[in-house]
Formats: sequence, C-alpha cells, structure tokens
Amino acid sequence: MKFILIIFVLFFAGCSFEPNPKLSDGYQYFRLFGSVHSIAKPNGDILIYGDVDEVKEVRDLIVGRRIRIDPPLGDMNTFDSQRYGYFIFNKTSGDLKTGMSQNEWDKVLNLASPVAVQAKKL
Repeated sequence: MKFILIIFVLFFAGCSFEPNPKLSDGYQYFRLFGSVHSIAKPNGDILIYGDVDEVKEVRDLIVGRRIRIDPPLGDMNTFDSQRYGYFIFNKTSGDLKTGMSQNEWDKVLNLASPVAVQAKKL
C-alpha cells in the first residue's frame, strides 16, 4: 500500500500545471507543442511564434518575451523569422516590435504608462 502511495505522490509531484493567461479581443496564448507557447490573432493566424515564456496585457498592448526553442527543431526558418527577446504588439494599430532588450522594452512601457510595467514570468 505504501508503494502505491509513493508512486501516486511522485506522479503528481512531477506534473506541472502551466498557467494559461487569457488575452482579450480574441487573441489567444496557446500551447503550440510540448512546452512551447505562441500567441494567435483572433482569426487564428500566429502573431508571435514560440516560445513565448512571458506575456501580459497592458491596455491595448500585448507585451512579453520570446525565447529560442531548445533544442531547436529540424527547420527553424519560420520560428527564426521573428527576432527573439522582448516584444510589444499594439492591438489598435497592429504594430509589432520584436527583438527588444529588457532595457528597451522597459523604456517603451514606461513611456506608454506612468507606472512601470513588468511582465509576469509564467
């Protein structure tokens, strides 16, 4: 009986429950495969390729960070078409800025809001 209890505890200890932040206006943060996440537009097209490991909404902005998939997939051309690093997407204008350093990202967000905004690590 103890053996079954130990197996049960180890099984649930190994399970990770990833948060799935809800985005507004039909945008979706979703699991692309494995632990790789992306962001889709309301029409289902991919807006930000994986791996998005931080994401948050600030008024009409979707902000976050995109990291390289490790290990890389066989053909990474599609994923490498967007720069890695921090990103800001303006839902109103459709402007997308990718490949930002954290300092650049912080400056833009501080200009967009009087309060400094930090994306929550998922």
